[in-house]
Amino acid sequence: MQSAALEQLQRRFFVSGLFLVLVVILVAVLLVQTNRVSDEAHRVSVELYRSTMYRSAASLRELWELNGRPGQMDIDGMTVGFSASGVPVVKNNGKLDCGETWRLFNRNVDRNTPQIMNADSYMQKGDESICFYKFSGQNLLALRYESGRIMINEFLTLDAPQK
Repeated sequence: MQSAALEQLQRRFFVSGLFLVLVVILVAVLLVQTNRVSDEAHRVSVELYRSTMYRSAASLRELWELNGRPGQMDIDGMTVGFSASGVPVVKNNGKLDCGETWRLFNRNVDRNTPQIMNADSYMQKGDESICFYKFSGQNLLALRYESGRIMINEFLTLDAPQK
């Protein structure tokens, strides 16, 4: 009788242990999948901002054409200059203003969007100016003006391996 009770108790522990192991495996798989989904969501978010910036630049160029190709225009309280080919540019003291450029190209985006960029990174070389926008996650967007043209590239930055 005692042996049967002991066997039943052992079976319960075995089933409970097996259940616990299965739950831990399931949680681990879900965590890995959540990270993958999160990474993909960050990538898609950067791509949407990139597309929005291109559409905004095209829309501003159309506005420039409709207004007779002025050298500059006031848009949403910003003085926006235009290249000879109609590329919009916001400058402050002769330098590309990355923060205002971000605001110009994303002015139609929901105002409740969290501040996800760091516009302090700026580089100039000859007639080329580049603003770097760092997003949450490891994504980077580069807005480059060169010879009156605009290029927007997205990058995935990788952390240096830990030693």
